[in-house]
Amino acid sequence: MNRNLLCALGFLALLLPAALILSLPVAGRSASADSPGSALQTPTPTSTPTITPTPGPTVIPEGIDLDVTYINRSPLYHPYCVEYPNDMPRLCPGTENDKRWPDPGEVVTFTAHIVNKGQLPSPAFDYAWAIDGAVVLEGTLQGLTAAAEITTTYQWSWAHPLVGERTLEDHTVRFTVDPDDTITETYNSTFAA
Repeated sequence: MNRNLLCALGFLALLLPAALILSLPVAGRSASADSPGSALQTPTPTSTPTITPTPGPTVIPEGIDLDVTYINRSPLYHPYCVEYPNDMPRLCPGTENDKRWPDPGEVVTFTAHIVNKGQLPSPAFDYAWAIDGAVVLEGTLQGLTAAAEITTTYQWSWAHPLVGERTLEDHTVRFTVDPDDTITETYNSTFAA
């Protein structure tokens, strides 16, 4: 399954809730992380009723279904703690000087999580790590049995200059499984989150 998973680098290991944004489809199964400069959009409330389907049995794909589920970054630092006294935001007392971002040049480790969601084992498969669209590491991972997960890492020198607590510049980290699309899979569509 092709996947593009975009998120803020600063909050990657928190399962990426802080800055999920849409991405354009790309070839191969992949996940990517946009850096902290990405804008978030707040959903507009609507009066359209929400239809909730009745849950049915979980259908496991019959063949192979490799999926990059997420990328996390370590080390992680303290998230912002914000209070709203009198409807005015302020940092929680005692957290004002907490470290929130890696220092420029600090080595961080990105970990990609890959799952075979299908019923059949996969053969060994190629992968590629890319920073800002340029491939920085390629390799081959062992095949996965049905429902198995594997991880692989890439270390990178943090290249976000900081002004106070504000990061400057945007960078994209992408991990792609089967970049040449050589494995036949049950689902081979693009999903963007």
